Amino acid sequence: MVDSIHYQDLNINITPASDVCNIDIQSWEALARHSKFINPYYEYWNLIPAIKYLGTDRTINIISVFRDNKLVALFPIEIGHKKFLSSLKLWQHSHCYDASPLILDGVSFDSIIELILKRLNTQYCQIDLHQDGLLHKKINRFSYAYRRAYIHNTNELKNIELKGKLLRENNRLLRHLKQDYNLDYVEHNDASRGIKEYASLEEHSWKAISGGTINSEKLVKQYYQELAQYGMNKKIFHFQQLKADETIIAMAIRIESQGHFFEVKTSYHNDFKKYAPGKILECKILESLGKIEHKSVDSCTHHANQLINRLWPDKKLFYRSTIFSNKFRSQLLKSVYIIKLIHQRYKHKHHA
Repeated sequence: MVDSIHYQDLNINITPASDVCNIDIQSWEALARHSKFINPYYEYWNLIPAIKYLGTDRTINIISVFRDNKLVALFPIEIGHKKFLSSLKLWQHSHCYDASPLILDGVSFDSIIELILKRLNTQYCQIDLHQDGLLHKKINRFSYAYRRAYIHNTNELKNIELKGKLLRENNRLLRHLKQDYNLDYVEHNDASRGIKEYASLEEHSWKAISGGTINSEKLVKQYYQELAQYGMNKKIFHFQQLKADETIIAMAIRIESQGHFFEVKTSYHNDFKKYAPGKILECKILESLGKIEHKSVDSCTHHANQLINRLWPDKKLFYRSTIFSNKFRSQLLKSVYIIKLIHQRYKHKHHA
C-alpha cells in the first residue's frame, strides 16, 4: 500500500519495496539522466535486482517524489529499530558505494526527509555515503566529510605519468612478471562473460578466504547475474584484465552511467601476489582511461586505500550525514551525536 504526503507543490509517495516494479520505468530513467547526482546504484536496472536479492531481510521503502506529475526524486530508505529508537537510513547493500538520491535541482532533499521522519514516526535519518555538499554545509555539525580518489575529467589523465618511487616499483614488477610469463592487458564489455571471469578469479583471491566473493552467497550471485543480463544489451559494463599467459591474474569491473565511470570491483590472483598484479593493473587502467572520453571516474574505494590514493591524480568530497526530526527525543540524540562526531574527527585527523 502506497502512503502519500502532500507538501506545497510536491507529492511524496512511500512505496513498499515489494511494489517497486509499479514505478514507471521511463520516468525513472528520465530522472536518472537529469539528476543532480549520478548514482547508478539507484537506477532502476540496479536497484530493482538489489531489492529483490539483497534486501529480503530489511524493511525497505522507495521514496518517489512528484511535482506536476513529473518524477523529481527517488531513493530507497530502510527503517530500523534499536532499543527505544526508530530510524531511517538511505539503503545501501554491501555492493553499493553511493547513497546519493536521484533528485533534480531545486528539490529540497532535507525537507523531504523531515516530512518522511514525521510521517513514519522516526527520530533521525542516516545517509552514510553521499555527494550533497549543500546538505553537508546546511547541517555541518551533523555531517562528516572525507575524500576518495576521483577523476573529474579526461584531461587529468592525458599528462599523467608515474614518477620516482612509483615508476621504479612498477618497472621492477613488470620486469619480473615479463621474465616469467607473456603479459597481456585486455579490455572487453561482454557482461555475461565478464561477470563469470571475475567470479572465477575471486575464488583464487584473498576474498575467497574471507567469504566475500560473488559466488559465496547465492543471492549475491543472482544479483550480479541479473545485472549482467541487463548489461549485455546496454553495454554499461566494462572489464579490464591482466593476463599472464592465458591466466587472468588481476581484473576490474567498471560501470558506465551517463558518460561517468565507476570502478566498482577489483581482484587479483593470490598465486601471483609477489608480482603485485593489482598495482600493475591499476597503472594499466589509468593509462587506458587517458585515451577514453568520459565525464568523470569514481574509484568507489575506501578513503584510506593507500594504493589508489598514491596512483589517482585527484579526489572528491563525499559525506556522511544525519538529519534529525523535531521530536524531543531526537533533540536529545543530537547532543550524543555531536560528541561522537567530535571524537571521529579527532581520530581521523590523528590517523590521516
